[in-house]
Amino acid sequence: MKSAAVLVAALAGTAGVANAAGTANYKPDYKAVRALMTDTKFLTLTTPCVAPNSKRFISAEWIRTVFHDAATYDKNTGTGGIDGSIGLELQRPENAGDAIRDSLSQFRAFNQDGVSMADITVLGAIMATLSCGGPEIPFRYGRADTKIPNVDGLTPMPDQPVHVHAGQFKRMGFNATEMIQLVACGHTLGGVHAQFHPELTNQPMAAFDSTRTVFDNAVAVEWINGSSKNPLALPVGAGALGTSSDANIYNSDGNVTMSRLASSKKAFDDACSHVFSRMFNEAIPKETVLSDIVAPYPVTAGFDSKLINELFHLRIGTIRLWKMAGTYKNVTLDYYRRDGTLGDRADLNVKPSKTLMNGLLETWDFTTGNKPIDPVTG
Repeated sequence: MKSAAVLVAALAGTAGVANAAGTANYKPDYKAVRALMTDTKFLTLTTPCVAPNSKRFISAEWIRTVFHDAATYDKNTGTGGIDGSIGLELQRPENAGDAIRDSLSQFRAFNQDGVSMADITVLGAIMATLSCGGPEIPFRYGRADTKIPNVDGLTPMPDQPVHVHAGQFKRMGFNATEMIQLVACGHTLGGVHAQFHPELTNQPMAAFDSTRTVFDNAVAVEWINGSSKNPLALPVGAGALGTSSDANIYNSDGNVTMSRLASSKKAFDDACSHVFSRMFNEAIPKETVLSDIVAPYPVTAGFDSKLINELFHLRIGTIRLWKMAGTYKNVTLDYYRRDGTLGDRADLNVKPSKTLMNGLLETWDFTTGNKPIDPVTG
């Protein structure tokens, strides 16, 4: 293990929050988007991947939100898809409940010029998947936010027959196998809430599988071995399309796809990575031009500050190391004064590290402790 020194050349405030520009003049901010990928305020909303109570699970809600934004996509016309319009469609029955509304409220805290809600929604789903043990899905940015809602009635609903679902996924550009994969991958986390869907369950939260806080293939394994408690995969009946909607989809190819997903965690992850990547990067308006794949910064630092009696205090700062957990036994932090001279390393106290995102992100918190920095010189 090594020691690391991080240099902070200047102290700057956090960016202001503003609505992203419209499709015509949206200019993504590469640095801001990339910094968000290791922003601990953003990531700690879904990591560790633990449901706080029996009714809500943020990671599952973030994945549901991006699918509902994507579900309006029409491959033939290149319209609809992931464009932030979901925020204008909250009154529609397919978006019932608090999950999407609350997810968007969480995302707005990070929405700023150059960082669209559409990009945040995709990044949120990618990080939620990863934090819960799922595959690492490459991220591309460049999705602009629209200012008008998309066409109503395009999002799949549980009470629709399987041939209608197949047509909806085909419109989006997904074949029959990918439809099954998308539903299974989207239903490995979370469940159904009686408060918002009393027609589907009478439980406060009926889980899709026995490991609702882990991104794994239990949803497929339990379906194949007959132990599934999925409230949408109950015995098929003509009068119970809602509670058998997943069952109808899973059965639609004679369980060939679900058997393959149940065969191993790797097979499940590979399939989910493929269909999620297609949804994120292809179910977008035709005028959208996405960036190349963007990886998180290996090392970043950020902080919150305040003035007390005209002296500068750090409430909390964080040094973030991506995919380097355990590499360094300690971290020291240097800063430069306004005149360019090196500040006193003793002014900043660095605390022991902790890890997030299943160990992919290591963080070292720091403060000014009892010795503040004079803002005139520091």
